[in-house]
Amino acid sequence: MSAPTPGPWVVGEDIADSYMIYPEGKFLDPWIADAKGPHVGVASKEEALANAVLIAAAPDLLAALEAMLATPEI
Repeated sequence: MSAPTPGPWVVGEDIADSYMIYPEGKFLDPWIADAKGPHVGVASKEEALANAVLIAAAPDLLAALEAMLATPEI
């Protein structure tokens, strides 16, 4: 398994109301994921944005999980 793309990840909007997720400072290079908007009937624009924000939070969520697992139980 390859290592994940380091964070932070950010959300950018393309011209068709979808949201693109990419590493901060590297717009679309590499492109990590997208959250499809209403133009393809997948989600409302608001739902697509919420999905994109959740995807972009993945590096922070992974770091929090790893820190939690490394903490001895009290």
